[in-house]
Amino acid sequence: MRHLARQRKAQEDLLNRAQAENAIIEQVVCVNFMCHGRLTVNLGPHINFIIGHNGSGKSAVLSALTICLGGKAASTNRGQSLKTLIKEGCERATLSVKIKNQGLGSYKSDQYGASIIVERFFTRSGTSGYQLKSALGKVISRKRDDLDEIIDYYCLQLDNPMNVLSQDNARQFLNNSSPADKYKFFQKGTQLERLDADYRETESYFHRLQSYEQEILLQVKDLKLAYEDAKRNSSQIEWQRKLRMQKQEALHQFAWAQVEEREETLREIEVEIKARAREIEEHQQHFEEAAEQYQAALREVEDVRAELDAVKAELEPINEDIAENATQLAAKRAERLELVGQEREAMTEMENATKRATKVGDEIKQEEKRLEASRGNRPTEIRTALGRCRDETESQIDREKSLQAEIPQLKAQVTQVESTEQAESRAEIDQQKRKVESAKARLDQLQGGRVNQLSREGVLIASAIARENGFHQQPVGPVWKHVWLQKQEWSTILEQAFGPTLDAYCVTSKHDMSLLHRIFDRVYAGNNSARRPRIIVGQTNRINTNGNEPTEDVDTWLKVLKIDNDLVRNQLIIQHYIEKTVLIKDYQEATAFAHSRPHNTTQIFAFHEDQQKHRGRGWRMTPDPKYSFSPATAYRDPPRMQADTQAQIAHAQGNLEAERQLLQSLEQKSNQSKQALVQMKREIKVKELDLKKVKDSMRTLALEKETLEDELESLDGQGGDLQNMENDRRDHQAEMKRLDELITVNFFEAKNKAKNEEEEIKAQEKRLEKKKQRVEARIAAKQDDVHNTEKKGSNILEAKNAADAKKHATQRIKEEEEARREEQVELISTFTVDAENICPRVPVPVGATCDKLEEHYKKLEEDLKQAQQRVGGTEAELKERELKAKNEYEEKALAAEQCSDLIKTLFASLANRKARWKKFQQHISLRANTTFMYLLAERQFRGKLNILHDEKTLDLFVEPDITKQGAKGRQTKTLSGGEKSFSTICLLLALWDAMGSPIRCLDEFDVFMDSVNRDVSMRMMIGAARGATLRQFILITPQAMSNLVLGPDIRVHKMSDPERGQATLSLGQA
Repeated sequence: MRHLARQRKAQEDLLNRAQAENAIIEQVVCVNFMCHGRLTVNLGPHINFIIGHNGSGKSAVLSALTICLGGKAASTNRGQSLKTLIKEGCERATLSVKIKNQGLGSYKSDQYGASIIVERFFTRSGTSGYQLKSALGKVISRKRDDLDEIIDYYCLQLDNPMNVLSQDNARQFLNNSSPADKYKFFQKGTQLERLDADYRETESYFHRLQSYEQEILLQVKDLKLAYEDAKRNSSQIEWQRKLRMQKQEALHQFAWAQVEEREETLREIEVEIKARAREIEEHQQHFEEAAEQYQAALREVEDVRAELDAVKAELEPINEDIAENATQLAAKRAERLELVGQEREAMTEMENATKRATKVGDEIKQEEKRLEASRGNRPTEIRTALGRCRDETESQIDREKSLQAEIPQLKAQVTQVESTEQAESRAEIDQQKRKVESAKARLDQLQGGRVNQLSREGVLIASAIARENGFHQQPVGPVWKHVWLQKQEWSTILEQAFGPTLDAYCVTSKHDMSLLHRIFDRVYAGNNSARRPRIIVGQTNRINTNGNEPTEDVDTWLKVLKIDNDLVRNQLIIQHYIEKTVLIKDYQEATAFAHSRPHNTTQIFAFHEDQQKHRGRGWRMTPDPKYSFSPATAYRDPPRMQADTQAQIAHAQGNLEAERQLLQSLEQKSNQSKQALVQMKREIKVKELDLKKVKDSMRTLALEKETLEDELESLDGQGGDLQNMENDRRDHQAEMKRLDELITVNFFEAKNKAKNEEEEIKAQEKRLEKKKQRVEARIAAKQDDVHNTEKKGSNILEAKNAADAKKHATQRIKEEEEARREEQVELISTFTVDAENICPRVPVPVGATCDKLEEHYKKLEEDLKQAQQRVGGTEAELKERELKAKNEYEEKALAAEQCSDLIKTLFASLANRKARWKKFQQHISLRANTTFMYLLAERQFRGKLNILHDEKTLDLFVEPDITKQGAKGRQTKTLSGGEKSFSTICLLLALWDAMGSPIRCLDEFDVFMDSVNRDVSMRMMIGAARGATLRQFILITPQAMSNLVLGPDIRVHKMSDPERGQATLSLGQA
């Protein structure tokens, strides 16, 4: 037991001595890396074996270790870029490596603690980054430079192919490497190659220092010459004084010239301030004029709105009448329906009475047949005659009912035609006659040359304007005198749309408007019924409508007009948007155009669909997105706009002819109605005569019936039952007659009366609807007037606001100028103080400006500089220059001496380091060879390493039989596979022993070994690893470890079987 305890304690001591306190890997974590979704490998401090079947992802551990600690993807031989190493189907991979950080040699343990965690992430899009964390998971840094510092500190050398020998490199090294390849591995693994490269670069830098030394020596020579030249020129300065005096005088004049120029600028600012004050007064005047116009426009809007309210008030009683009429119509319909119900009840009773009378008649016939046998044929003859009388009486009754029903209907139709249609026809004819007379009068005016003449008041206004000399600019008006209409078919619509604007006068200032108002007061004094023209204030600058009009393929209000005055044109554009009003004759085409959201279009005028009935009328539309339309009434007064006389006459003739045709059509329609009325009256008289004849015939038949009934009663004295039956039948017939009269006369007349009253109510409803439409048309026209006047007020308000804005803008400019004046005053004061500090005020030569004086001063200064350059400068400058040249010469000479000494020292140090590098190379080679020979002896082999540094080759000579003393050994290509693999493993362990990095990694080193060589190599590697203290080994093999005896310093990590969707191949049977 004591022996086992001592043995266990010895193993623990050995294990503790072999463990490193820092610079070894504790854990590797892979997330979405290569074939692993998530893999965590906790590594032991000394020897680690990673085993598993092919494809289980063993090599991914070394690849993750290399990439996470700063290596490139290409160095792993697993891919050319990081994104190729991301697991299929994932977008991001994360790697984490935990480095032990304990003991005296720990790296910044106060920040990182007992472990340093390095994390690296990369994505398919190409982004990548690092995180350096403490043992507690706190992020310390994200910089690659900090990671490089850690790797250099611990000498991890993961980019060294001998430190991390990947699967491909291991295969090449163990099986296919040439002597040159082995020498390269030897150089890289021992860092000799890196030292050699560093020394070569250092030597190149030293040679560059020698070139720099030669440049310094040349500078010393130049500085010595400059110092000698400065000493020669230090005394030549007397003749420069005259130039200094002239320069001083020029400076004095320049100082006071600046003051005078600022004073002149101040005077210009004063003039500018006065000009701005005058502009402010003008803008204020324009603002007041616009304000007065705006108030007048507001009053006009109120007047138009009052007129609109008055017209709307007319609509209210009409709506009340329509509602009352609808109530009466509903009552009449209910009354007629009630009569229909009563009629149905009476017809039901009539049907029952008829059935009873028929039954009694059948009983009478049976009784008569019984009595006929006893009394002969006379009663039968009488009854036959009575039946004939009854039939004829019933026929006459039916005829009487029919006539009594037809005559009231015809009379009602006659009354309706006479009271309604004839009256409306006469009214339409009278109205059309007035239109014909108006059109004829217009034509006579045109043919007689009596058109577009001024009224009496217009003549007086024109005369007063001609006599008045106080206008700033002669008023223009009336507007219609300057407007020519080129398309006469639009005359009535456009005249109505212009309204009172065509009668207005235009002026350009408030002063002219006031003078014109006084003229109007004189002309219209005592004539309150006459409507005074409007006065419009505007500008004569022609408004440019380019870019503000609709497309060229449509007519606009502006295009069909010819205006000879820009002041008039401007106001029509401002007040009525004539450049944005489109004229389209066809109503449907105009509607489609309005719904197409046309560009630069405010409104659209179109003709009425029925020009024969509504000639001269049309529709006004506003386009989408706020589509609306309203009637455009016709202007009935004589046209005011100018036009070509022949065109006006032709248009008036066409208008007269159309009005006459419409009058003829109305008269023809009226005559047809009158003829129909006469025909209905004749038919009434004929039917009244027929009714009289029917009544006479009925009286004759009643007398004959009474005689026959008396005779039959005398013959039927003994037939009491028959008489009772006859009495019952007469009672039933009387009831039938009563019901028939009730149905055919009373109900018929009541229904006809209710129907006639209902028709009268409907006719009244139509009249009220027509009246309502006329009022609504007037309301729409007034609404257009309200819109136009509000638009006009809005335009005037814009003009007023513009004038106010100009006034405030000018006021701001004036304030800025006043601020400039204050600044200029302060500037003059400052310049005066500065000039007085230079010298008292001196006169400035006439015509001399600051620029000229400054140019003269600079010329003197340049002359002085040139003079100083010729002699080397002023006395002080020359003395200073001499001292400066001496100092520079002495400093540069000392620097050249120091540089020469430094170069000699550096070359001596470099030679010493190269000699030590040679010794180091020899010592490493000797150590590797000794270790190689020792390891071969483990299997009773003998051999050596032949390292030729000059030829850069490393070759193996191995003799498998140690007993052959005289044999030099064989090269590896003559050995068997197992002997060759074992020898190469010995070489690898020998090179590892010569390396200083704390980590050794080897991937699948035993793939091509047999079991014997593998066991021997494995034991040898484990023994060598145990002998290498403070080192960590990571060995990867696909083979099992069952044949080896493991210890506490060995940790085996078995990888799970691959899960890559593989399946067994289905091979056919032979």
